Amino acid sequence: MHSKSVLVVEDNDDLRLFVDEMLTGAGHQVLAASSADGALELWAGAGKAIPVALIDLTLGGTTGGQELAARLKADSPTVQLILTTGGVPTFSPELSWLNTVPFLQKPFSSTRLLAVVSRAQALHF
Repeated sequence: MHSKSVLVVEDNDDLRLFVDEMLTGAGHQVLAASSADGALELWAGAGKAIPVALIDLTLGGTTGGQELAARLKADSPTVQLILTTGGVPTFSPELSWLNTVPFLQKPFSSTRLLAVVSRAQALHF
């Protein structure tokens, strides 16, 4: 998998497209999903070798953003997670370690997005 690969999990189509365009324009390979289930399919298909995952905490569906983040980290402890939401993030007690994960508050600018993703990429190696 490309070392600048980013898994983007966002259920808002317009925001997912914005993030995809910004990251692709900056040289990242983007794998985008609108749900946790879709993200897990991409994750498995990439051999769990995606270095950075940007995950919306308020994903709809049966698997939420917190659970997805925990599953990816369990599968690959080196994956760098970035969490995002428009609200105030609160985590269940068993996932309190998510408080240490970089957070990108919505709405965010392309400059802020690229800075946070670049920092996560640098931490992966």
